Amino acid sequence: MSAPASGLHTTKDEPEVFKRLPTAVVPVKVLPPPSMLLLIWMRMCYYVDFEVIDLLNFRFEGAERVTLRVVEQTSTITCHAVELYVFDVSVEDAASGKVQQCEQIQHLAKDESVCFHFTEPLAAGTRVTLQLKFHGFLNDLLRGFYRTEYEAQGEKRVLAVTQFEACDARRAF
Repeated sequence: MSAPASGLHTTKDEPEVFKRLPTAVVPVKVLPPPSMLLLIWMRMCYYVDFEVIDLLNFRFEGAERVTLRVVEQTSTITCHAVELYVFDVSVEDAASGKVQQCEQIQHLAKDESVCFHFTEPLAAGTRVTLQLKFHGFLNDLLRGFYRTEYEAQGEKRVLAVTQFEACDARRAF
């Protein structure tokens, strides 16, 4: 057997390289507007509205708004996401109010992320609000946003619960 043409070889036993998110855009801390339905406010301005939690079909859907500071010009924004279908993505420039729809959404299962591609680059030094919709499945793996069952008065019931450690939160928003 000969080595690959590149002279490099890998085995299945070699660990995957951990990839950090690009740093061209970073979340901004801001106070939520009083009129906004705020279900979750983490340290970094994540506003998530779970519009549907369907316990009969084990699914959920919602919308998210994240204020970002553009550190360096970029045409892409990458976020963590696992087992989520993300759609209807746009960015709004805070200064001009100009809204740009996402041209392509690239789901990167191996990296547990999703990448949004925009036609026009986002200018360095600006603030934008990333808006998106998503839906997902309430799994039974005790990870992320999941379902569990219990019995009450002889009746089986389903409950949606969370485990939002950093690597599991990306399964829900």
